[in-house]
Amino acid sequence: MTDDGQRRDIDDVRGELRRLGYLSDRFDRFLLQDALRPRPSGRAMLFAAGRVAVLAGLVVAAVLALVLAAVNGNLTTTPFDLLPLFLHLLPPVALASGAAFLALAALLLAVLRFYPVRRIETLSLVTSALAAAALGALLAARLLELAHGGVGVGWLVGAAVLAALVVAAVAKVVHGALLALVMRWTRAVPERRALSRRFVAAGLLVVAGVLVLPPLLSARQQPHPAPVSMPAAPGESVLLVGVDGVLGEELDYLLASGRLPQAQALLDSGGRLFRYPRSEAAPASFWTSVATGHGAADHGVTSVDSFRPLGVATPLSRSGPLRPYWSRVAVPLGLAEYRPLLSTRRDVFTFWELAARGGDPVVAVNWWSTFPAEALPGLVVAHGAYQLLHPEDGGDGAGAGDVPGAVSNGVPGGVIAPPEARTEMAALARRAAAALEGDGGGGQPLEGDGETDGEGGDEGEGGAPPVPAALPAEARPFLLPAVLAPDRFYRRALLAGLDADTRAAALYLPGPDIAAAGWRWTDLAFGDLLARELAAADHTLGRALDLQRPGTVILVVDPGRRRPARAEGDEAGDGGGAEGRILVWTAAGCAADGAEGRAPAADGLPALDPREVASALLRSLGLPQSAELPPPPAACPWPPAPTTLPSFGSRHPAQAPGEGPGASDPDEYLESLRALGYL
Repeated sequence: MTDDGQRRDIDDVRGELRRLGYLSDRFDRFLLQDALRPRPSGRAMLFAAGRVAVLAGLVVAAVLALVLAAVNGNLTTTPFDLLPLFLHLLPPVALASGAAFLALAALLLAVLRFYPVRRIETLSLVTSALAAAALGALLAARLLELAHGGVGVGWLVGAAVLAALVVAAVAKVVHGALLALVMRWTRAVPERRALSRRFVAAGLLVVAGVLVLPPLLSARQQPHPAPVSMPAAPGESVLLVGVDGVLGEELDYLLASGRLPQAQALLDSGGRLFRYPRSEAAPASFWTSVATGHGAADHGVTSVDSFRPLGVATPLSRSGPLRPYWSRVAVPLGLAEYRPLLSTRRDVFTFWELAARGGDPVVAVNWWSTFPAEALPGLVVAHGAYQLLHPEDGGDGAGAGDVPGAVSNGVPGGVIAPPEARTEMAALARRAAAALEGDGGGGQPLEGDGETDGEGGDEGEGGAPPVPAALPAEARPFLLPAVLAPDRFYRRALLAGLDADTRAAALYLPGPDIAAAGWRWTDLAFGDLLARELAAADHTLGRALDLQRPGTVILVVDPGRRRPARAEGDEAGDGGGAEGRILVWTAAGCAADGAEGRAPAADGLPALDPREVASALLRSLGLPQSAELPPPPAACPWPPAPTTLPSFGSRHPAQAPGEGPGASDPDEYLESLRALGYL
């Protein structure tokens, strides 16, 4: 064909498109120019994908940055984070948009080659509608997370309408680019315009309604403001001990064999054992639910880390579908900083924080989402404190100083509250390490925990060696600094902070879970280690009962990241079905009628939701019942609540994340989590 003939064909196509309204603005002309210039199909696809990447990337990245900032609180604390967030999101969103368009175009080309279509405008419209639907589902998920983040209804409505406009804009971009390619491939012209203005307006209203309804319904369930006053009854003191990484049947066996005398004594004196199925929630999320009574969507602890892109002041703890980009692309390239979970990102109160509102002393040791430690009456030892308190390694052997991320330049801030207790806790950490490093490794059979000292002496003096006899020598460099010494320190820290005036106490022991995650030796050695750690926790439980004399004691033994071995013939192969155990004891008695205190078979244990633990502890403390929390276990007698509140309120720290105590230490805390195998 001559140049004049090609020019006439192009003029005819341009006139027909103008008649149908496709070239009424520069936006359409930008997309449809491929239909007016003859090019090879591959080159035309690349040019069209580039245009879609630019246009869709700009629109979608802007909206994602806005929603991401709203979910994580950047809009209220650091609103200027919007621009760097947009610049961070633009390249991956543009690349993803271009790649998705290429896949759609290739699929469309295959359809046209094997099944010629006469209504090309309908074909491109249906394909673009599918792409818009996928984007709409993604934005709807982000809006739901926005609602869970506590954003107001006005923001939700505005974000939903904006999301609807984005979906329509992306549909228009993809439709125009696909139509241009189809016209180039088929040399056909649309018979009529597929989308009228009225149709587009109606579609926008429908999409906006679909996107805004779920967040609005979810927003009705947002926490109420904190109550001005909180009526309380006298109540009794409470003690909570959590042991991670122990299967329910392992606890049953040790109880039946008499290896846990203190726990058995609680069962014999009116305690009751419950079971619960273990979900796939991360340890940080599960144990925060135990301490608060809230699910992950409410307390906000869904993972042990967050990300801070370059130029962004407030870290992003909620990333949704963008998490793979931050973790696998941005962090390795140095475009984002990987940050650990901080207590300032927990949205609700723990039971000991509520107990301390009246000025009563409390003790919380190593519980998840407590770093930096909040200043409360009593003692708070932040999660992962041992790795941050450990002194310089002065020995030649393998010791706790070999743990990556150990701090050797003094006691960092945010680890212990109040600050005047740092010296005592650092000394306890040194003694815990020295007792284990001084053991020769050929330990004798364990008898108790070796904690035969009085109120404050060093552990291991005059007692059996604290290292299990079956522990392989090659396991010592891993277990001593990561498992045995930390748990030993946490047990001693609890006892050091307890006295008869302590209102609420909580202790978390992660040793078995950390050991199981990195175990490479025989099952016999691990069983010996597990029995030793549970016996030590049982010994500490007895000591704590003597010091505090609580009215309610709850022991939670959770499988953690462990799962039972797959039985022969089990085709699931996912290791599911792990069960935890909860021992509940009250001074009024909690055993079932006719029970003799002995733990029944596992299939005879009643079920208990772990979130009911916090409700039981709060009821024992004499605090009100929150309408947001489940009631305490019905199988046990609980004092009546002085009143019922809509909520205990949301937790609003005085400092934003990254400020206040411990602001200089998140890197060290992150290294401690990595050293313990959580990251």
